[in-house]
Amino acid sequence: MRFLVIGDSCIDIFRYGKVTRIAPEAPVPIIVPEKETSNPGMAGNVVKNLEALGHKVDFITNTNEIRKIRYVCSKYNHLLLRVDENDSCQPITQKVLDKIKWEKYDAIVISDYCKGFLDENDIKFISKQHPLTFLDSKKVFG
Repeated sequence: MRFLVIGDSCIDIFRYGKVTRIAPEAPVPIIVPEKETSNPGMAGNVVKNLEALGHKVDFITNTNEIRKIRYVCSKYNHLLLRVDENDSCQPITQKVLDKIKWEKYDAIVISDYCKGFLDENDIKFISKQHPLTFLDSKKVFG
């Protein structure tokens, strides 16, 4: 199958480290970095999952790099802190939406994390373009 995924994406970064003590100036763990991994996040994760299942995927997403950095205790795999950088993006334009050849896709996936890429009108427009549209949104529709 051929999918089109539309939505905001980020880079998920995981910084693992050893925690053996608490800081003397505040009750927070001190982490000694050991390793770092990264992978596509948000709508980018949806793309990777569909590709892993053997599907062909086209992807329309934000151009700026949103980064979600997680600091994790490697001994317990416990999340200690998350730092979000560039946590918003420019909206998709109607010009981009108008250029899409909707009929070439077996299904459309809208993956909306409320970072500014899609608004309710965009989601309604996209949903009307294809009979098989899946929506995962953090928005509350009224």
